Amino acid sequence: MRNRDYAAAGYVAAAIACASIMARVIDPHFGFWGDNAESFAPLWHHVGTQLRQGVWTPMDPHLWLGGNVIAEAAYGIVNPASLVTFVLLSFFTDLSTGIWFVCTIYLALLGVATYALSRTYGATPAWALPFAVALPLGGFTFFYGASNWASGLFAITWVAWFWVAAARYARGKAGPFLAVITGGLAVTVGNPYGQLGVVIVLLALAVQLVIDRQLRRLGGMVVVGLCVGAITALAYLPLLATLSQTVRQSGPLFSNSGYLAPDALNLLASSAPTYLPPMAAWYSEHDLVPSVYFAWFVLPVVPWISWRRAAATRRSMTAPLVVTAIMLFFTLGPSEIWLFRWPVRFVEYLYLAIAVLLARALSLGPAQERRGLRALISGAAVGAGLASSWVVTPQNAATHAAVTVGILVLGTIAIVAWYRGALKAMALTLVIGSVAYVPVQAGLYSWNRQVLGVTADHGATSSLSDATAATSSYQGTVLQLGALHHLDLDGDALERGELMFGHSPTALGLDFVGRYTGIGFPDFMKLLCMDYRGSTHCDLQPALTAPLEDSPYEASLIDVLGVDTLVFSTASYPPAQV
Repeated sequence: MRNRDYAAAGYVAAAIACASIMARVIDPHFGFWGDNAESFAPLWHHVGTQLRQGVWTPMDPHLWLGGNVIAEAAYGIVNPASLVTFVLLSFFTDLSTGIWFVCTIYLALLGVATYALSRTYGATPAWALPFAVALPLGGFTFFYGASNWASGLFAITWVAWFWVAAARYARGKAGPFLAVITGGLAVTVGNPYGQLGVVIVLLALAVQLVIDRQLRRLGGMVVVGLCVGAITALAYLPLLATLSQTVRQSGPLFSNSGYLAPDALNLLASSAPTYLPPMAAWYSEHDLVPSVYFAWFVLPVVPWISWRRAAATRRSMTAPLVVTAIMLFFTLGPSEIWLFRWPVRFVEYLYLAIAVLLARALSLGPAQERRGLRALISGAAVGAGLASSWVVTPQNAATHAAVTVGILVLGTIAIVAWYRGALKAMALTLVIGSVAYVPVQAGLYSWNRQVLGVTADHGATSSLSDATAATSSYQGTVLQLGALHHLDLDGDALERGELMFGHSPTALGLDFVGRYTGIGFPDFMKLLCMDYRGSTHCDLQPALTAPLEDSPYEASLIDVLGVDTLVFSTASYPPAQV
């Protein structure tokens, strides 16, 4: 990368940070929903706090349910970059602010990686930069990854960096060391899509090397893959060793429920910022987050590509074409393929590959012939996005229209600037549009709009000081009795921090029996009628003091567990029953 590339990378990071700040202003809890709130943020805060004290604990019996952290595999505690992230997070006393901050860093890292990858494949800075800003602000990455599934955001970030390093090695511009390092980071963040992404990139580069008859370097790429595979074992061997004793079971190899499964028509509206895909999502007939949104300018600018010039570069673009084809199959494929469920999770990987292809094709200059026809097709693409958005959410017709007018105006300015050779003005226009639409989306469709199951899904208490004060009377081992699905009757207790589910108690250092787990011990969970977030779903109170059956000890369950404090949810147990 040259000096101008380093400057451009700074612009990319700044633009993404600006967009993230605006989303946070619109939605004060942006970044702190679902798994981010209940699982990742509190546990990572705990791990980071321990690391600052010189302690790394892969298994902590005091965490009870969910205490086998390394076997959970989802938390990335063997990933060096993640551990640095956890330490950074541990300095925040508000989990919501902390997880938003670290996710913003990863969004910026993903943007810079997209820029570097596009440049590696020959894109000019003027086209690499807009795509680098747009990709992390895409609907799934921004509103699912950064807001709910941080480990998925970490995964695609390191897959993108691995692709940069591996592609440079394949082209003879760098050694294999960085490819092994970034590949290792991608496969140890705790998200299986990172492993799949690395495998697909390796396969695509192998096809490229075979076509180019670079067999010696192909052998080196195989060695890189083997090294990354060996690193994968660090993260997943503990999980494999516990499978026979845990609730994590593999389902059928293929199945199709249609859940969170986009179709081709959804992708054809991927340049409409206010389009919500009509696919089954959570407890709604359609997703309430713009999960298939790519970038406002992508489809409108495609008709202006010089396809003749682009076709001449197809051999050098074999690897991105292969990645695009495979990711398109997974995105439009059945809703469950082995470990990989909910195909919408593949859409960001698909868009990464498409971004590289388009950035390169557009860098070859605009087509000169049939401008009127191209303008008509471009306008039709914008109109189709408007129509698709209106059909799903006609109540937002005014917003759809305003957004469409903005696309037409900004798109026209960008294309005119492109034809006149004002590339900086063109790039700036494209970036301004991408950033400007974020607060619009955050205002209409942030994660808090999703129709979710229970109150806890809309964020637990984020203030550690408030939660500490609310639980000051809790001593020793704490057993909380209460069902999540009752919380709509007593949501204030959750907001105050008196009730905590998932890993929320972990960040406070409380010894709660219930935690968040993906591999819970079934006999233990059945005994306590407890689900994966510590919610109890039966009247456990009588069983707590009764002698245990088939036990050599004349003791009750509460004695065997060594419980010092019992916490009752009044929504599940009215005071008269306690």
